[in-house]
Amino acid sequence: MKHISNRAMAQSWDLWREYIDPDATMTKAEFDEMTVEQRISLIEAAFDDDYDEETNPDGVDTYHSWDCQGDNA
Repeated sequence: MKHISNRAMAQSWDLWREYIDPDATMTKAEFDEMTVEQRISLIEAAFDDDYDEETNPDGVDTYHSWDCQGDNA
């Protein structure tokens, strides 16, 4: 399983659609109107129970254990 940071998810429309919003409740326009920080906050609020507090090697970002198997992983 590959770890993808919340920041990477918040920066990528493709990752967002695949892992964060697979039911397509957010439009691309809505995604683009939000800042990366706002999207990160949504991820953390939505997946709070799964939040594992792990940090990347430079300690800047947090990760969830996303089960990434596709081309985006």
